[in-house]
Amino acid sequence: MNNADFLIRFSSPRLGYGSVVLDNSELLEIPQGVSVVLGPNGAGKSTLGLVMEKGRYAYGNRLEFARPDMKVRMLTFTDIHSFTGIDVVSHEQRLESTVNDFVPTVAELVGQLASDGEWLRLCESFALRDVMDKRINYLSSGELRKLLVVNALRSRPDLLVLDNPYIGLDSASRLELDAALRSLPARGTSVVMLLCDPADIPAYAVAVLPMDGKTLLPLVTDRAAIDALRSQTPVCEGIDASQLPLRPEAEGDDYEVAFSITDGHVSYGDRRIISGLDWTVRRGERWALTGPNGSGKSLLLSMICGDHPQAYANRITL
Repeated sequence: MNNADFLIRFSSPRLGYGSVVLDNSELLEIPQGVSVVLGPNGAGKSTLGLVMEKGRYAYGNRLEFARPDMKVRMLTFTDIHSFTGIDVVSHEQRLESTVNDFVPTVAELVGQLASDGEWLRLCESFALRDVMDKRINYLSSGELRKLLVVNALRSRPDLLVLDNPYIGLDSASRLELDAALRSLPARGTSVVMLLCDPADIPAYAVAVLPMDGKTLLPLVTDRAAIDALRSQTPVCEGIDASQLPLRPEAEGDDYEVAFSITDGHVSYGDRRIISGLDWTVRRGERWALTGPNGSGKSLLLSMICGDHPQAYANRITL
């Protein structure tokens, strides 16, 4: 790799953060642009991200950056309130609008940024529209994911590390996120995605760094080899529903309907989320809920579990 093209060079054979140590016997480097770190759960991808963001001079690590003053930001998307700094102590509290009156809208949170030209251009490039009046709690997964990225870009990082950015996004949100991320290197921000599914490797990635067993494997930069990786079987651990054990029969198991909702409805103020929903799940059936981000999938499941306060204003049978 041309020395002028490298973004980060890992110069030590061991990379550590906390109690986790990674094997870097290849003495690898990551190029500028959009790259991917690929590996199964537990391979050490998130640890490598933390090394890049916070551990460049700790734990005996030796990292060489394209510029010594490079700024690195890592987003894990594990906490939906990382943007607000607001803690929600229970699932019920998040769903109960009267309890969440203190949660700000996007406009209240960003303040003067709501009229800042650069902020607005970033929001437009990420297809973030009509979210300013929404409370942070009620953003869809896709909206919140993109808002977190836009917020991180405010500090103009040289490198943005994204830990599994596609999880929970529908196909439309993935395309929008891809379009925005693809443009970031031209703005001066390189991107490293930490992924476990080869199918998630974007077509515009310039390099893939495989990891397995907390070991960094040789970097892949050849276009044909990257395309071959994208067609591989996912390495993330999944669940085969057919292998799940059946619940033992118990007294009172003579029911036919496990769950039903009749004329289901949920509203937040004037905003109607669910209206006129009829759904019956019979004993032994297996269902999948599909739909775009914000369509009400999680909300519907919370009603089945009785976690949503408006479940008690509905005609539901368990």
